[in-house]
Amino acid sequence: MARLTKKKYAVLAGVSAVALTAGAAFAYWTTTGEDTGTATTGTSTPWTVTITDTNNANLAPTTATGLPVQTVSFSVKNDGSGVQSFSSAVPTVVSTDKAGCAASNYATSNTSITTGSVNAGATVNGTFELRLVDDGADQNACKDAQVTVKVAVS
Repeated sequence: MARLTKKKYAVLAGVSAVALTAGAAFAYWTTTGEDTGTATTGTSTPWTVTITDTNNANLAPTTATGLPVQTVSFSVKNDGSGVQSFSSAVPTVVSTDKAGCAASNYATSNTSITTGSVNAGATVNGTFELRLVDDGADQNACKDAQVTVKVAVS
């Protein structure tokens, strides 16, 4: 029997290592995957506008800069579940309860409210002025008239 030298042991060990590694080759698969999902966006909720001060008993014919005017208070509430933004609040006179007294006999001015983003459940308060415009004609039909106003918010 032939005697193994250190050199032969080293060669034999190297060959054995290569043979063992070749026998333990790793296999694998390549693949891809994907998925889709959906999300639902919310929607806007109409503003709740409340006019809180409509006692117009002191109105009388007046010029645009004269008195008396009535300051009318109103509020805008976000009843939605998220932040909503509004850019304007426009008060108008809709009607009166007296024949011969037209809504056009009245005017609104000096609307004051902070516009912009309103958090869910939050309320923003505002005011405007209401007056009976002196048109130079007999306005007796507007005595004791109840004036209906609205505030449109967008």
